[in-house]
Amino acid sequence: MLTATLLILASLPNQAALARQTHFTIVLEEDAVLYIDGKKMTKKPKGPDRHFTTPFLVNNEYFYSCRIEYASGRSVTRRITFRPGQKLRFDWREKKR
Repeated sequence: MLTATLLILASLPNQAALARQTHFTIVLEEDAVLYIDGKKMTKKPKGPDRHFTTPFLVNNEYFYSCRIEYASGRSVTRRITFRPGQKLRFDWREKKR
């Protein structure tokens, strides 16, 4: 019985080996406030780019809900959908240059 169980476990893909991170950049005005899944991102950016790396993820589709509060008073909610291993860039400046 133990041998059969070990053979079954050995034939399954190693989930840890398949886990990868996703890297994404959100471009905003420097004075915009960003919330990801309701959590305020407090690190002050040096420039318009805000860089994020997810924890290690297994092959599934994931998403974050992002809310941006612009200095103009406007607030926008957007959803980021991603898979492990992607590198994504989102330009959400109020006035693109």
